[in-house]
Amino acid sequence: MEEIAHNAVQFYWNPTEQPVKINVAVQCLSTDFSNQKGVKGLPLHLQIDTFDEAHSKNVPFHRGYCQIKVFCDKVRVRFQIRHNAQTRPSDDTRQGRRRKKSDGEYHELCERSEFYHMSNLTKPAVLFVPPEDYERFPPVESFYCIDGAGLQTLVKEETSENDSASPSPKRTKAYPTDRVMIYVRKSEDSIFTPLHVIPPSVDGLINAIQLKYNIDVSRITGLYKQCKKGITVQIDNDMIRHYCNEDSFIIQINSSDDGSSYTVSLMELDRVDSVSPSL
Repeated sequence: MEEIAHNAVQFYWNPTEQPVKINVAVQCLSTDFSNQKGVKGLPLHLQIDTFDEAHSKNVPFHRGYCQIKVFCDKVRVRFQIRHNAQTRPSDDTRQGRRRKKSDGEYHELCERSEFYHMSNLTKPAVLFVPPEDYERFPPVESFYCIDGAGLQTLVKEETSENDSASPSPKRTKAYPTDRVMIYVRKSEDSIFTPLHVIPPSVDGLINAIQLKYNIDVSRITGLYKQCKKGITVQIDNDMIRHYCNEDSFIIQINSSDDGSSYTVSLMELDRVDSVSPSL
């Protein structure tokens, strides 16, 4: 079994030798990812694509899916009571006041979740691979690969008439991670200057400093960060990649005695210290 993305694994099996079995453990509740209290929770969409390499490596010959919701015991009991009350026959008055649901909007409660067949087999599945894990996960041709920099929204797949419809939940806004913006100022200045670090790496930071302060890139020999604890560390790609947008620093550009090279130091600021005085 090989992990090919944060949300996908792949494995090989021979159906003529033995049946295949996969155990999937859901270690969270469906309400953990709800932005609002009282929301019923987001279902886990589980999809299995089966490929026959002798036929095609890019298009599966079968695609099945199901949706799973996980509740704690007390919530499950309340859900069962509410479900029984909704399905119990009642008089016309109660029927008129009850909110009507379209046919097929909800599945009956069951101990096992059946996998439904999806008619669209040509659209590749969606994989999530953040930029920092590009080297860890090799590219897979038969899937869409969406990185953390993408702003795409996963569009709900149109499936067969057995697919259950549910209202689209509100999702938090996604921001691109292929760039970082930090605020810097010299000690004698009161106004910060934004540095757009593209890509979020040492080269991206050096290029941003060159554009703002007209320093030749080839003459920058050192790039350091002074933490609030007082220690000084050399800046590397991983450190820049994990910066938060709009972090604030005091920038010091020191030249050598002969002026042939420069070292750049970023002094980390507290949030209170980073606020510029009002004009």
